[in-house]
Amino acid sequence: MRVGPTFRWPPLPGGRTIAPTWFTVTYYDTRDLRLARAGITLYRRVEGRRGCWRLTVPHGDTSLGPNGVRDTTSPPAQLRALLEVRLRNGRLIPRATVRTRRIGLGLRDRRGALAEVALDTERVFVADRPLRQFRELVMRSRRPDTAALARLKSSLRDTGASTLEESPELFRVLALAPPTAPELPPADPPGRDHLASAIDAHFEAILTDDPGARLGADPEAVHLMRVATRRLRTYLRVARSTLDRQRVESAEPVVGKPVTRFLRVAKKFQDALGDHQDAVVAEGHLRGLVARAPSPRKAFAMGRLAERQGARRQVAAQAFVMAWPKVRRCGEKAFE
Repeated sequence: MRVGPTFRWPPLPGGRTIAPTWFTVTYYDTRDLRLARAGITLYRRVEGRRGCWRLTVPHGDTSLGPNGVRDTTSPPAQLRALLEVRLRNGRLIPRATVRTRRIGLGLRDRRGALAEVALDTERVFVADRPLRQFRELVMRSRRPDTAALARLKSSLRDTGASTLEESPELFRVLALAPPTAPELPPADPPGRDHLASAIDAHFEAILTDDPGARLGADPEAVHLMRVATRRLRTYLRVARSTLDRQRVESAEPVVGKPVTRFLRVAKKFQDALGDHQDAVVAEGHLRGLVARAPSPRKAFAMGRLAERQGARRQVAAQAFVMAWPKVRRCGEKAFE
């Protein structure tokens, strides 16, 4: 939540002061902010002598710190590999450094710990030059209590806090206007314009879900990637048959061999994504049966079946990770 320079803490019951902390966050992106425009945030946070890297992708939030990626002063190779689709020939550079002083309160009620609310005073530097200073409230719930958290937010708004605007994190840090969404075709354009718009949107969706799917920490990203691939193949088949029939001269690159090759490769890729999704659903269902099994013997049997589905899920994950580079190359040729 955004707060102004005159913000003061409202009366909050059960408030316990949290010791102040200081930390520095350096955001990395290309000069034209390709990652931020795609909803991806990459930064290195340093607190005291300890640093860690964090990558936030759409449909998932995965932290790769000291236990996952060794802390370095430049973006680790593991993270650059996850971002290669977006980066292409772009180079990651420090785009902004934010130095933060955090103070906060730990809130409790009769049911125990409710939330932690921190007030961050942030100073933004670009190329070692001060850009601006602002303050934000960061709230972290300690238990799922929708009504109590809603009352807490209402109290904060009454003292001048406001909801942050919908914008990529780096855009907010740099005080830039949110990126504009792609323009939709007018209400009554030629059919090929609608097809082109839908094809672009679903190919963009595949690229958006790529990092989360390959990380494997967010099964929903794999599912969304599968849905986007299936819809993209459908639109391409319609476009190919329609434009071939109309023989639109300007559409020749769309109906040529690159698209045919992409359709063939994307079908195998979609099958691998489907195997992964089926295994995720089956494993979750079986583990639920384990918890409700009427006897230890049946629980053991369900557990063994769940382990098999877990192994199937891991094999499918490796299959689509290995197939993705070819899909990406064929897609780039089909849509260049």
